[in-house]
Amino acid sequence: MDKIKVLSLFSGGLDSLIASRLMVDKGFDVTGLFIYTPFLSKKTHEETVNEIENIARQIPMRLIVQDVLFDYIDMLKSPLHGYGSQFNPCIDCKIYFLKKAKQLMLEIGASFIITGDVIYQRGMSQRLDALYLIEKEAELKGLVVRPLSLSFLRETTIEQQGILKRADFPSISGRGRDMQLNLLKQMHIKNYTQPAGGCLLTDPEYSTKIKTLIKFDKLNLISAELLKHGRLILKEGIYVAGRDMRDNKNIEILYSKHPIFTLLKPDFSGPTVALIEGTIKTAKNIVYAYSKVKFGKIDIRKPQEKYYED
Repeated sequence: MDKIKVLSLFSGGLDSLIASRLMVDKGFDVTGLFIYTPFLSKKTHEETVNEIENIARQIPMRLIVQDVLFDYIDMLKSPLHGYGSQFNPCIDCKIYFLKKAKQLMLEIGASFIITGDVIYQRGMSQRLDALYLIEKEAELKGLVVRPLSLSFLRETTIEQQGILKRADFPSISGRGRDMQLNLLKQMHIKNYTQPAGGCLLTDPEYSTKIKTLIKFDKLNLISAELLKHGRLILKEGIYVAGRDMRDNKNIEILYSKHPIFTLLKPDFSGPTVALIEGTIKTAKNIVYAYSKVKFGKIDIRKPQEKYYED
């Protein structure tokens, strides 16, 4: 008999990892969906995806990685359900993710979606009313199973069909992690993403930078990535300057993959600068201002989509 296919909305964190493993252990055919946004952490795209792939191998399950599209930025600018403590549109973000998951669920022939949600773990998006609102607006009412908190939630369509029983799953609620850590130990799993830091949109400094780009209508998926790898400078334009060799390298890598900004790379010790809007002259001055050298060669690589003049 073929196993029932399930799609796991997978973050690589403690809760989604355990939820996915529980379903595998119950005999389901689980596929994980990891949705990448620039706001997950300060790590690069490659570093993040590599980490998530390594974590998924422990379950084990097939993993599909999708990058968010520009419609995510549109949502971020005007979330229907507002923001959290900073610039985090948690409810709208969950709805967005579930809508993406629904598309993939239909494509691969999965019967339902699971998440690592734990009731009352987060004040904005994991309240009882918020969880029901999210699945309703994603048009997935009754088709989202939350294995870690099933006993606290209304019966799903999947339970009504006898596909699974809530008595077979743990009853976890609140912010504590003791039960999850005990389960992880029983599963002999050691590797998972750490919760410290969280979504960058909850960080006051990063949120302020995002708001600045929105103000000047310069927020996109690439500029959001740039903010993770340098200091934002507003000086007759908008620039991002690397703070160290790692930043410089990451800005250059980002340009090589998405050359939609002007890149200034000095051949001396100094910051690599991404010119989002402004002049090359000012960008050069920024390079010199943050280096000990007042002259020297600067390699200038212009964007493919738009060119800036001195």
